Amino acid sequence: MLFGLHCALRRKLIISSVERCGRETPPCDVIYGGLGAFPSKKHPKVIWFGCEEKTGTLLSLRKRIEGELLPLGFKAEERPFHPHVTLARVRSERNTGNLISLLENRMLEPRTVEIGEIQLMKSRLNPGGSVYSIVHSTQLQPAKQHDGDAR
Repeated sequence: MLFGLHCALRRKLIISSVERCGRETPPCDVIYGGLGAFPSKKHPKVIWFGCEEKTGTLLSLRKRIEGELLPLGFKAEERPFHPHVTLARVRSERNTGNLISLLENRMLEPRTVEIGEIQLMKSRLNPGGSVYSIVHSTQLQPAKQHDGDAR
């Protein structure tokens, strides 16, 4: 029971931290484009759709969230920040030739999307693969109203 209480309290602290960071972060435009893989295209474990954000807002948000979570016992991420959307995970390198060819030769048209919220996700590993669910969602900083705006 005590463990469950500790987990519930920690979850509330994490959500509060994410909400605080969201209130300090304006929405931003992200350009999605390009397929890639971690750790490399020749040895893919994670297939991703890359994204670029030119104002530094995503990197700043990441740093703020990390700073909020360090006092809660989380470790700082040592790997460089590469914003992306995970499309798939590769369980085995067996028969990945077609996948590698697709990653090296596929060109995708870039798309711009406004990011206006943070979703805190939960990942549950199952024999059939990971199952993701949204734990909490918070809006980024509301747009500032100008005098005369009727929003």
